[in-house]
This record gives sequence, C-alpha cells and structure tokens, in this order.
Amino acid sequence: MTSRQFQLRWNSPVILIILLLLIISEGLLRISFVRDSLPLPNPYYQPGVETRLRALERTLKQHGSIDVLFIGSSVFRTNIQPLTFDREIGFSGIRIVSFNGGLSGLVPDQVSLYFEKFWLRHVQPKIVIQAIRYPELKSKTTVQTSQSFQSGMLERLWISKKFIDKINALAIENIRILYYAGTLTETLRYFELPLNHPRGYEIDERGYNKTHETLTEVKAAGLLDDEQGYSTNADTENFSTGIAALKRNIELCRRHDIQYVLINMPEHSFRWVSQPGGDILYASYLRQLDELAYEEGIIFIDLTYGDPDNYSHDEWFSDYHHMSPLGAELFSRELAKFFIIHSGELFSDTAFLH
Repeated sequence: MTSRQFQLRWNSPVILIILLLLIISEGLLRISFVRDSLPLPNPYYQPGVETRLRALERTLKQHGSIDVLFIGSSVFRTNIQPLTFDREIGFSGIRIVSFNGGLSGLVPDQVSLYFEKFWLRHVQPKIVIQAIRYPELKSKTTVQTSQSFQSGMLERLWISKKFIDKINALAIENIRILYYAGTLTETLRYFELPLNHPRGYEIDERGYNKTHETLTEVKAAGLLDDEQGYSTNADTENFSTGIAALKRNIELCRRHDIQYVLINMPEHSFRWVSQPGGDILYASYLRQLDELAYEEGIIFIDLTYGDPDNYSHDEWFSDYHHMSPLGAELFSRELAKFFIIHSGELFSDTAFLH
C-alpha cells in the first residue's frame, strides 16, 4: 500500500464526518425554530433586507399571498402604511393584503434589479406599485456604478454577467450554509443583544418604517439648515437612466401578468418653491412621467395633482421627503381612495372581493 493510498483511506472517515455535519447543519438551518434563534445573516447590501424578508415570509404564512407590493426607495418605506391602506380599501368591500418593500438608498436602476432578482423570487403579487421622486428619476447611478451594491455579496453576483457568478448566486440563495456565510463576523461587528434582533430600520409586520420626529422638531434643532431646494434648468434634464429602469419593471410585470402602477411620491413643497423656477422644473418632471404612462399604457398617480404646494405641512414630514406617521397615514388613505375610485380598473380580479 502506497503512502498516498493510506492517506486517502485514513481521511475517508474524516470526509464522511464533515459531509454529515454539513448535511445536519443545512437541515437545522431550515428549521424555523433554529433559524429564528440565530443571528440574522446578511448576504445583501444592507442588513435591513433580511429583516424585511422575514416580515414578508410571516405575511405570506398568515395570509397565503400578497395582493399589492410597494417597491422603491426609503421614501416608500416611511411614507406608506400598508395596514392603513388595506383597512381603508376594506371599507369598500375589497379585501387587500399589501406589503411595503421600500429599501434604503435605491434609485430606479437598483429597484429594477431588486424587483427582478429578489422580490419576484419570493412573492408573486397581483399589483406592483412603484414610487418615484425627481432626484431618483434623474439619477445616473446604475447597479454597476453603485458602491453599496458592489460590496453586497448577492448584489455583486446578480450584476455580474459571468456564468460562474450566476451559479454562485443560485447556490447562496438556495443553500442555507452559504446564505449564512459571514454571519458570525457580521454579528460580532454589530454586536447587539439579543443576537437575533432585527437589523436595519425598524419596521412593522407589513414593512412600514415609522419615523420619530416631525420636520418642525428637526428644523428647530437646526439639523436641516444646509438643505436646499431643487434648482436646475428644466430644458437640460435627462431622465434616460431612470426611465429605462422603469420600463424594465413594466416589462417584468407584463411578463408575470402583474398590474403595474407608478406613483409620484410627494416631497415637502420646500423642495420646489425655495428656488426660482421650481414650478417649471416640477412640471417638466411630471410631464416625463405622464409621457411614460401614455407610451406604456400604465396607471400613473400624482396625488399632488401637479401642485407641489399640496404637501407643505411640516407636521406631515420628518425631513423634506420622508413623512411623519401622520403624513404617511394621510398619504396612505389618499392613495387608497384613488384605488377605490378606480377599483374597476385595478381590482378586476374577483379574488379581491369578499
């Protein structure tokens, strides 16, 4: 017997033990009790993604499906209360289960990637509602140029065009041991008791993130003294990157038989009236969205009705674009009223009815 044969034979039990431990670990990580007792993994660009995914899974377990999914940046996370939206629509006899999928710091190109690679993997809603703001629509940031996405384990793989990276992404998404890779390091870096405490922004059962200060309080503390309104030449605006990303989401919805709705997310009127020409700029921005809606045959909702001064109350905001709980409640109710008025177009599926 050669030394090489002896070494292989000697190592065989070790290999078997390692494989057995891996299989046992994989099985344990798929048990809800065990998973919920462990620190939350973070294979994403931001730890709040996993917290939101857990909330989504609980909602699906409780209700079986989600009818309306809100997607967009953090302004959707703070400005829409799904429970308020559902309750308001419910008064009309239409049963709705909605979920807030707003994520931190996303512009349209990033939202599009998350919609395709993350949301559609975990849920199949009947309606997708995407929120947009002027600075997001004009942003030139793409998933390839986003530093946060380049540092995220899964986002970096989603973006890559290499076949091996696509395989790696599938492996991480489906093999629990790989999904939890780096969790210990992450937990020690952001040590907090209990260890399985949700990370990222605090959300309720449907993904809503409550803010804790009003704009009145924040301004009184001098925290927004350096803020300025939007000031630019409307004739030079280029929304091509943002529009292209919105079109990708529209096409994804068509492909999956999902109703797509686009919303202009109101900001505090300060953004538009504090600089000369703000009204012209606002009209130019809305015109781009109107043209997109006409071209693509989608529903576009603007609850400012072309007048940014409709959202000018400091008590409705916590800064100039994230709303206070009062503002979010009012906006959620107004959006629900629009849906009720247009229920024949939006809720033609009889599954919505009691």
